[in-house]
Order: sequence, then structure tokens, then C-alpha cells
Amino acid sequence: MRLAFAEVGDRRIVSGVWLLLHGFLGNKEPIFEAFVTRIGSGERVVAIDLPLHGESASVNVEDIAEAAALVKETVDHLEIRSCIVVGYSLGGRVALSLASHAPHGLVENLILISSDPGLPSLGNERADRMERDLENSRKIQADFDSFLRGWYSAGLWGSSLSEESKHLWISRIKRVNTARNMSKAVIAYSPARMSSLWEFLLGPTSPPSLIICGSEDRKYVAITRRASQRHFSAVVPDAGHNCLHQAVDAVVRTTLTFKRILRTMSTPCVQTIEQRHFSLALTEKMSVAGRSTVDHREGLFVILKAKDSTDGVGEASPLPGFHEGTLLEDGAEVTKACEDVLGEGQTFEALLRLRSTPTVRFAMEMASMQLIAAQVDSEVDLVMATILRLRWSVVQKAHVFINSVVPRVADPSAYALSLVGQGYSVMKMKVGGGSLVDDARTVNHVCKVLEDNGSRLRLDANCSWTLEEATSFWKSLERPQLIEFIEEPLQDLEELPLFYARTGLRFALDENLAQSETWWKLSVEDGLAAYVVKPTVIGGLLPTVDLIRKGAIGARVIVSSTFESGLALSYLSIFASLIDGEADTAHGLGTFEILAEDALDPPFSSFASDGKISLAMCRAALKSTQSVEIDAKRATN
Repeated sequence: MRLAFAEVGDRRIVSGVWLLLHGFLGNKEPIFEAFVTRIGSGERVVAIDLPLHGESASVNVEDIAEAAALVKETVDHLEIRSCIVVGYSLGGRVALSLASHAPHGLVENLILISSDPGLPSLGNERADRMERDLENSRKIQADFDSFLRGWYSAGLWGSSLSEESKHLWISRIKRVNTARNMSKAVIAYSPARMSSLWEFLLGPTSPPSLIICGSEDRKYVAITRRASQRHFSAVVPDAGHNCLHQAVDAVVRTTLTFKRILRTMSTPCVQTIEQRHFSLALTEKMSVAGRSTVDHREGLFVILKAKDSTDGVGEASPLPGFHEGTLLEDGAEVTKACEDVLGEGQTFEALLRLRSTPTVRFAMEMASMQLIAAQVDSEVDLVMATILRLRWSVVQKAHVFINSVVPRVADPSAYALSLVGQGYSVMKMKVGGGSLVDDARTVNHVCKVLEDNGSRLRLDANCSWTLEEATSFWKSLERPQLIEFIEEPLQDLEELPLFYARTGLRFALDENLAQSETWWKLSVEDGLAAYVVKPTVIGGLLPTVDLIRKGAIGARVIVSSTFESGLALSYLSIFASLIDGEADTAHGLGTFEILAEDALDPPFSSFASDGKISLAMCRAALKSTQSVEIDAKRATN
């Protein structure tokens, strides 16, 4: 039995067809119009009326699985070999059921909008839900108008849903659906009658999927967060359950960009790879890990160019004595990558997992993401969120907070006060490696200044102390409540929980993320406050995110830099904003202060104001070498 459908596009297109499935109480026309008017020419789009809805009102089903089987029959009738299935609410559950039973390859991707993969098999939730839906069925039959008004007064629709919108929705529902059919549908499509598809969605056989929800729909925000363990996700700010219609432009644009990104990643697009050396003067000589001194920051810009002349730029700038590998070795690695990538026609997916030094992997990943963004005409934020499987907000953040550093100067209190005047609310100080008494005295002086301004202090001991020394330091603190955390206080990682139990002072991990094999065992309950991650040391954003996901739930993530140029700092700033989500963590990206010059024009230092980095300026800097002026005096072939 075939279901009613609407269609646009060339019927000879049988692969990559857009298949649209509406929600409970709906019909095919609104979702069809939403996509057809925005998707552009050259695509085939099909929208189906689900059983008991719209022009499929005469088709009865017992449950979701039966509805999915009828959708499959309709797809077969239309001779569709593969499709991208977009399902809103009920339509998303039908889409999941279709994908779980369909032949391999029929469903290329799932776009699930405000959709629940199912209730747990155990417990009382199923029985309770069935009881509620039986009651809903009775209410629909008794007074359809009253049911609909109550239905759209629920909190999941969000505070932005106006009374006018509710009235329009109710009027449309009554035009296309009858009370009799909806009273049947609420039982047939009850989640209580649907097998949970969580195992399928999170398992290895589910197709790459995009999960979308409104920020005011709390239940589905939690579902989206859980699904993002394996799939891509996006949150629509200031929208509820019906985010598809409350923010239709943003939802459809995100959906189309997601699909373009996936297509581009699986296609060999790189035609040439270039490298340019740069050298940037520092404001003063810098000691690196006590092993070397530098007065310039040197590195390579790695430029990937596609056949259509779009390009992306990455940065490999190993810091002598700190990073694995040298500048000379990185240059050789880039040359080798040219031979491997161009010779074998590698896809972006292969480039993103390139085996090389950490700094070259970071550069290739950075350049790849920018080139993909140029190819799909998107901001790098969405490309980054898609590839890293981070939750994406369709309304971009305006800025990311950063901490500043109080150096070892004659009057650190005055220096800290000057930073407060510049708008910084979080500062960092190095301790350890010298006198405990002197360190405590300096920290006490700085805290006295910060106390009157509502600012916070982070300390970094670089694994300097024994447990007894760290405890002695803590006892000398006059205002420990102003210390946000102390980074790597102990030589022995295993003693950190005991340090927290003795002092109540939380700690952060940095060096031990690379040096220890047991760092991930430490929890927030043990005193863990944060992970300080350096993507250029770890080898890119992908392994950084893998590391973060291995870590403790509840620990913050602080993105830190190693004195890269403004180009890499722009990239890291956008990554930090995505890692933050809705939080406003201060990140360790203030290292631009030591650069006397930059490869960007305007320089990255102009992006900073009041302790924040402008993400709009970062996005502009990352567009491509066509729009970013890499100073010819400082970057040469």
C-alpha cells in the first residue's frame, strides 16, 4: 500500500533524494514547503503523509514499525535507491524505524528534529505513557479544540510560541486532520508501542545522523546530548519542540550544510599543498621549559588548494624544547604528505587522520576544515562542530573569554590590577620551582587586589611539589577561596585526591594528560576541576576531543595555546567556543600578548577586548588566504 506524497525534482534522480516526514497532527505540506523553497534546484524532494494524517487519512496502522514499512513501500514505488530522511518528532521516530529495518545504503543520513529514539524497555515508563495516550485519545474524541489548546500549552513548545502561532497551528490541524483519526493516531504512534531504537542509533550500523532540537525543549536537549556520543547535533536557541517551524531558516540551512560537509569530506578535493615559512618577533626573549630561549616564533603555514581555487591554511609551529618534532622535521613531513595525499587522491577524511608529528597533524586538520568550509560556503564553526561531533548552536557565539597571565615581575599586585582595568576577570600565575614562602606571599598580595574586583586566580605549579610541600603552601594562603584551581600541583598524580581532601583546593590536569596512563580515573569528586588541553601538542582537535570524551563528566575544558600566530589562535578560539557550549569558561589563549608582530592583518591582538576574543573577527581571519593577508615580509615560500 502506497502513502500519499508530494514531489519535486527530476525522477531520474534516484540517489541522495530528500525524504521528508512530518510530525503528529501534521501533514506533508508544511515540511515540504520549508525545504523545497530553500533547497535549491537540482535536488529531488519527496514529502509523505504518514498513515492517519492528511491524504493518507484512510490508511490505518497499529504502530510505528507498520508506518515505517508503508513508507518503505512508497519509497520503492518511487524507485528511490538512497535517501536523506528528515523526520520531525513523530516523523523522526518513523525515520529511525525505517533506517533500522531498511537494506544497507537506502538511508544515507538521518536528520532527526525533536525526535525520541524510544522509551526504556524496563520500568514503568511504558505503562504510564500508554495510560496517558489512552486518556489523550478520549480527550480528542470528546473535545478536539480543547485538547489542541492544552497540547500547545505544554512547556516543551517554549516561551517564544505566541498565541497567534498556536491559533494558526490549531486551525491548520483541523483543516487537514479529523478528531477521529487523531484519536487513533495518538494510540498507534504512542512511544509505549515502539521498541527502543537507542541501541540502533548509537550502534555501528546507524547512518551518519544530525540531531536537532530547540533549547527550550529540555527533554529533547538531553536526548540530543546523549545522541551526540556518536552523531552530529545542533541546538536552536530560543525555540521549543517545533523548532523546525519556529526557526525554519536556521534548521534547514544547518541541515543542508551538514549534508554538503559530509559529501565534501568523502571526495578527493586537494589539488596542491604548499608551505610557507614565517618568523614573528617577540616582545621579549622567552625561556621554553627551562631548556631553550627564543626571541622569534617560527613556523610553517600549510596551504591546501582545491581545483576550484578555494583554499585553507593551517599552522605548524613547533616550539623548540616543547613540542615533539622540529621545524625542519615538520617541513619534511609536509613534503611527504604532499606525495602521499596528492599521489593517492586522499579524501578529507584521510587528511584529518594523517600520521605525522603533532604540529603537522594540527596544521593539516586546520587547513582541511577551512577548505571544507570554503567548499560548502559555510563558517568554519559548523564544519568544526560537524567533524568533531560537538553540539552546534545555530546562533553563533559573539566572543570567547580568556585569562591573562600575571608574570614574575617586581610588583605583581599592580600588574594584576592593571589587568582588571583591561577587563580580565580570570588571571593565571606560575608557582613552584622556588621558595614556598615567596610564592605564597606573592599569591596573597595578588589575591588581596583581586578580592575587591570580583576576579579569580588560577595557579600553575607544573608538577613541582610533593604532597607535603603543596599542603604547606595551601596553609600559607590567606584567601584560598579566590583560587579557582591549581594546575598540576604534585609530582605524584596518585596523591591528588589526598591533596584535595586535605585542602579543599581543586586541581587541573595538563602535563599528566600526556605523561600518565591513569589520568582519566580522577573524578570531580576527587577534586578535579578542569583539563587544560593544548591541541598543538596533542596533535589536533580530533584527538583532543577523543581525550576529553575519555575524561570525567563535570570537569571543565580549558583550551590552551603555545604561542602560535594569530591564525592558529583564531582557530583555537572557535574551538574553545564550541567546547564551552552555553558556559563562559576563560581559556588560555592570551599568549598573543608576547607577539610583537603577527602574520594577520589586522593582528590577532586587535580581536581582544575586555578579556574576550571577538569570534566574528576570528571567523573573518579564517576564511582563506584570499581574504586573510599573510604578511609577505613574515611569510615566504
